[in-house]
Parts: sequence; C-alpha cells; structure tokens
Amino acid sequence: MFANFSSEKLMDSKKRLTKNTTSVGFILLVATIVLWFVAFYQPYQRKVAISKKQVQQWSRRLSMATVSEVALQQLEVEVDTLENNIVKIEEKIYPLKQMQQIGQQLINYSSNYHLRMISMVPDYEVLFSLKEMKSGVRPMIKLPVTFVMRGRYKNFGKFAENIHTLPFAFAIDEVRLDADPVIYPELNIQMKGFFYLLTEEKTAASTAKSTM
Repeated sequence: MFANFSSEKLMDSKKRLTKNTTSVGFILLVATIVLWFVAFYQPYQRKVAISKKQVQQWSRRLSMATVSEVALQQLEVEVDTLENNIVKIEEKIYPLKQMQQIGQQLINYSSNYHLRMISMVPDYEVLFSLKEMKSGVRPMIKLPVTFVMRGRYKNFGKFAENIHTLPFAFAIDEVRLDADPVIYPELNIQMKGFFYLLTEEKTAASTAKSTM
C-alpha cells in the first residue's frame, strides 16, 4: 500500500513538473524571440526570411496555445511588431541601378558627422547572390564597398553608431584606423561594408507585375 501511494505521488509530481516546465518553456520561447528580433540588422540576407518564418510560427502558436486573454493580446502585439519591421527592412532594399544615388546619400550622411569622404569603391566584380533566400522573399545581392574617409575618432564612432538610421540597407564589415601625426587629431579611416540590393531582373519583373 505504501508503495502504491508513493508511486501515485511520484506520478502526480511528474505531471505537475511537466506542466510547469511546459509553461516556463513557452514563456522563455516568447522572450527569446523578442530579444532576437531586437538585434535584427545582422545579417540582412536572412532577416526577412527568418522574420516571416517567425510570424508564421507565432500565428500557429496563437491559434493552438491555451493562454490567458491578456497573454494572447501581448502575443498579438508582438506579431504585429514583427510584421511592421519586416516591411521596414524590405523598404531599405533598393535596386542595384540606384547604387550611385545610394553612395551619394552615404557621403552626405558622413559629412553630418564632420567626416570627409575621400573615396568610395564598389567592387562590382564581386557580387554575392543571396541564393539561400526562400521563395516569396525578394532575391538580393550583396555588394562589397570600400570607403576611405578622414575625421576624428569620436565623430566616426557616432557615425557608425547611427548608421542603422540610413534609408537603405548597409552593414559595416571591417574598419581600419590609421593615425598620422601630420593630420592629428584626425585619422585616416578605411571602412569596408556591404550594400544589400535588389537584382535588376527582379526589379523588372516586379514592375511588370504591378502594371498588369
């Protein structure tokens, strides 16, 4: 009799533990997805695809999960936030043919931080086609660009910190700072990065589709 009682008590404890573990796991999953999305800017080529997948997963969870009304409303807000950010990301992806205008915008942006742009060299011979993008997401290319500029370290720091506010998709990959006593307190700055752009073929196809 004692053995049966202990067995039943043990099974009851396991059930409660499983239920609590499931609840905690679900909460942790929600927190993980939200925190992940806060740092969405690196790398661009996967953000849109991953974000859309997250929206689908959230939608399924909202339809399947048994949660309180307050929790459900909070989850719906998170889904709306994800969808809005997807739109914002896609709006930053310009056609390749606008590369010259985009480069000029970045030059103007750097001057706001008292940085003098000396040169901008896009490497058109090295275009990374983002083939891993799934269907339904606009195919993009990754264009390496090298900028050479001159200015103070703190000014470049502010420039880099706020570069995410640019209206187009650009990611810094590497920065080299060269001190020269002749131009002190300024530095020679070499910044390598990537523009994320739409292919010409896709742009033409989208235009044709919109006119139908």
